[in-house]
Amino acid sequence: MKKTILFLLLSLFFVVACDPESDDDVNLEPCGGEEFMFYIIDGGNQIDIDAYTAKLLIGQGADGDAYDIWSDNNFYLHTSSTETGTYQYVVDYHSDSGVNLFIPGVIDPFNTGTTNIDIQFIIDENGTEVGDCIHITFNGTYTDGNGNHTISGELQVSLDVIHS
Repeated sequence: MKKTILFLLLSLFFVVACDPESDDDVNLEPCGGEEFMFYIIDGGNQIDIDAYTAKLLIGQGADGDAYDIWSDNNFYLHTSSTETGTYQYVVDYHSDSGVNLFIPGVIDPFNTGTTNIDIQFIIDENGTEVGDCIHITFNGTYTDGNGNHTISGELQVSLDVIHS
């Protein structure tokens, strides 16, 4: 009798634990396994960016916490906040609300050849714990020595590091 009851309890546990309709499914891959970063200049080819890092900077943005998202030598994005919302391009995200973008040879706020930078950034998914997903889209215009340009892009990355 004891074996029968134990068998029934284990069977019930197995059925509940393996229920594919369960809402308690846990996805262990960052951002559902879909991490990416890219940008497009003047409607041309998509430039994919690999090997990126997303860091949460505690209290280091104009509005409190900030994100620092980069790829070695070719893409740097800094926010003034981690809150979802729409932000404009700014040179100094520590002092002003907005997002700073630096792509060497493309968007370079320190190069006087890049002017009239008018880019809008939308943080539509944010995170504050390691492994949380961050999703940001952006589009706008800028001017360099070759004239006026459009830029658009998107990134979806998991938060790698928290820095106080």
